[in-house]
Amino acid sequence: MMIEQKNTQELFLTANDVTKRYKISLRQLQRLVQRGEMPQPLKFGGCLRWSIHALEEFEFNKINEMTLIFNATSRHCAARKK
Repeated sequence: MMIEQKNTQELFLTANDVTKRYKISLRQLQRLVQRGEMPQPLKFGGCLRWSIHALEEFEFNKINEMTLIFNATSRHCAARKK
């Protein structure tokens, strides 16, 4: 039974875990969630938890977004040098 509990804990992060993961304050996390810029937490009883899968998908999407911006900027700069 302890193994099941540990696996569940690894799938969901507390607000404190999320703030440590992204090196932001609790207030900043709240703002990002309110603006829809971070995944919404799930509520278990009175506790908020973030799905690790949702956070990883968020990170993947942010990396792709930044890559597209970088590539567009690089192409723009290369075209200006010609």
